[in-house]
Formats: sequence, C-alpha cells, structure tokens
Amino acid sequence: RIGNYSDTPRHVRLEVQLGNAVVPLEVHCPARAVTAAGGRIPLTAEGWHFGTARLVGVDDALPDDNQLAIGLQVHPPPRIALLSRDKPEQVGSASYYVESALTSTFGKSARSDSSQTAPTALAASPLGSLVKVANVVIRLNAADPDVEMMRQSDVVVLARPGRLSSDTVTVLTAMLQRGRSLLYVAGDQLDAANLQDLAKSLGSSVSLPVEFLPRTAGRSQAKRSLTDVDRRRPPFSIFGDELASAVKSLEFTDGLLTRPSSTGLKDDIRATLNDQSALLTVTSVGRGRLAVLNTDLERSNIARSPVLVPLLGELISQELTTTDSKGLAFFCGEPFTLPLPVGEERMTDLRFIGPDSSTLSETDRGTLTAIPAGIVWNMAGANQPGALQVQLDGKTVVAALATIPSEESDLRSLPESVFAGRLSGGRTLNYTMGSVAGEEQHDDVWVWLAVACVGCIVMELLTLKLFRT
Repeated sequence: RIGNYSDTPRHVRLEVQLGNAVVPLEVHCPARAVTAAGGRIPLTAEGWHFGTARLVGVDDALPDDNQLAIGLQVHPPPRIALLSRDKPEQVGSASYYVESALTSTFGKSARSDSSQTAPTALAASPLGSLVKVANVVIRLNAADPDVEMMRQSDVVVLARPGRLSSDTVTVLTAMLQRGRSLLYVAGDQLDAANLQDLAKSLGSSVSLPVEFLPRTAGRSQAKRSLTDVDRRRPPFSIFGDELASAVKSLEFTDGLLTRPSSTGLKDDIRATLNDQSALLTVTSVGRGRLAVLNTDLERSNIARSPVLVPLLGELISQELTTTDSKGLAFFCGEPFTLPLPVGEERMTDLRFIGPDSSTLSETDRGTLTAIPAGIVWNMAGANQPGALQVQLDGKTVVAALATIPSEESDLRSLPESVFAGRLSGGRTLNYTMGSVAGEEQHDDVWVWLAVACVGCIVMELLTLKLFRT
C-alpha cells in the first residue's frame, strides 16, 4: 500500500524485488489517500523469499520510507492421504468424487499397495525439463492402511472408510496432536461411530461444536438445503458475491444428525442445513485441525455441481495446511513474541539473521523459552526495518518483518478542529502563532511610546499653568 499524503495526485513507479524476480509496477495515487498496489511475481522455488518494494524517482521529505521490506513463503503442494474402502475403479462413489476433486486442484494421484514405498510421478518444470515430484494424493485402503504413508502426509481425508480399527484411530489421534489435519466426509452410521471413537481418543484436547449421531431407520430422508453459511471465512469465502447463486440449487440427502455440544464453539460451524444439522465444521485439535463434511456425496447433488472442487480445495489449502506457516510483521522498536516450530532439543542449532543479513548475537536476538508445544521467541524489538530470519540447518523456518508505522510518514499538521474538539476534552484552549506573537510585542512598544508622549504633553501643560508663564 502506497500513501500519498500530499495535496496533489501522484503517478508513481514501484519496483518489487523478491528473490531473483524483479517486477515493475505503476500506480496512480490520489491525493490524501492510501492506494493498494498489486501484480504477479513469478516464484517457482519453495520456501521463504525476501526482498524490497521501492518507489522509483520519488523525491520527498522522508526518503527512508520509500522502501519497504517484504517476505513471502511459497508452500509446497500438500501431501494428502485418502483412506477409503471403496474400490478405486468404482465410478460415482464418495471416494471417487473426493479423489477427483483433490487431483483436479492439487495434481497427481497414486494408489498404494504393499510393494509401493514412495509414489512418484514425472511432471514438466517451468523450464521445460522433467523433474521427479512426489504424488500429492495417495489412496490407501482404510481396512489396512500403510501407517508410514499416513504419517508422511499433511492431511488425511476419510471417505467411506468403513469401521476404523483402534490402531488406525490411535495413529490419526497422534497425527492431529503433532500438527497434521484430518478431513472426514461423513455419511453413514459407521462414520458416526468412527467420529465418536476419535473424539474419545483425543480426550480433552478437542471440543467439537456438535455431536454426530446416526440417522434412525424410520426417519424421513427428505432433501435438505443450506440455510446458514459463514461467508467471511474459508472455504465459502472463495465464492465471494457469487455464493448465493452457487449454493442455491444444492440439495443434500442422508448424512448424520447433529446435536449442539455444550463444550464446543459455535464459531466452528461453517455451514448449517435447514434441519439445523451442521454441514461443515472445522475445529482445532492440539496443533492440528479436524474438519467434518456431513453429507452423502453419492446421494447429494453437490458432487455433480461446480461447488465441490473449489470447496475442498479452499478448505484444505486455507484451513488444513496453513498451521506450519510462521511469519509476523511488527513495527521497529516494538517487542514481539513468536512461537517456533522446533523442539527444545534443537534450540542450540537455531541461527538468527538480522535485517542486514548478519548473524545476531545471543544478546541481540532476545530470549528463547521452552514450552510443551515447542519454543517461544521473545525479542525487545528491531533497531532498523528489514527481515529477521530463524534458520535451522540452513533453511528459514520462521520470519519476522520489521516495518516503519505508516503514521510516521504523514507529515500533515493537525487541523484546528482536532485541538478544539477531540484533544481539548471540553476545556477552552487559547493559542497564538509565533509570528503573530512577535508582531503583537512590536505593536506594544509603539503604544507605550505614544502613552509616554501624551504624558509629557500633560506634564508640560501642568508646569506652564503652575508657573503662570
């Protein structure tokens, strides 16, 4: 964002340098306004990229605020394990719809068997060569899943997994506690039993907003529709102004009944159906997140609508795989606290890089405090703007950007109404400009001279009258 605090509009050139990429931008900035500038920056490498955004050809009273440090983290595609007992070739099953949606958003898919260890595929790089990349979506048999492949994934998706064994529930519980995420597409009574087992295994570390209950055999299977959607947060925020028209024709059949929980947060419910059942919930569990999509994809038309693909893509990319993104922006000179995703045993291996790319000493870097979830970094503040990096084994794991407050760039004087109204607090204030005060002092001298002359004339008259001459 570019602030133009002058009285005239300006057309400015902005040069953004991020990593090896340099992108020029031109922005029209109205007078007395802050304008947002945006553009595309080609970044192909994963990890943190640092650089600057600099105004070109601008001559003003504060040249130091014409440059801003920027940082951006490029995430790798999430590794997704899909657990299901559906046959992979079964077209129209719940797992078929889920796998199709995930692969269309995140890329390649693979199916695991006992002889497969690390599924890979060939993909074209931006330079035209072939590079070997790991498959993003791996399909596992929920009856006997490969535990090692589950642990290597970022997100586990369950769609028609059947009854989960106690060992699988234990593995899923441990993954959630360590920061992995779980998406459960629930549609039948076995799913309700699995969710109850999972909640019991997680214990006090989870408070689901609702309890998931199986539907009774005699209960009506009428089609249901969406009545309440959280349009401010993902995944429904991706639809923007088109949300109402996108979900208007959706009809949901079957799924689980839900009952509000006395310990859960109502804000964890992202969508509700017209029978007051929760359609989508997203809950924090330990260091991970648990999302439940409560619908039967085989009998509901959402799977055959253009809603499912962006819905699952946004849910996974924005809600279930962003817990490892560690970054912070703060003002120069102000203290900050930032958790580090590193265990206490690696505390001595951390390296702290300052804004000038030099290694910070133990005194300048602040303090490190060990907590059960990891390490907390406390710093009194940075003495100059720029990027602070925390590196482990040569790789940046956390970044913090020190910036200058935008208010310091606004050199406009306060108007008289601010003093007379907001700052006076109802009291009467009198003020005099310095130049006016000098002039008034000069005018007082002439007044006193005139008074002295009049006094002399009066005394002369009195003297003449006294001596009668």
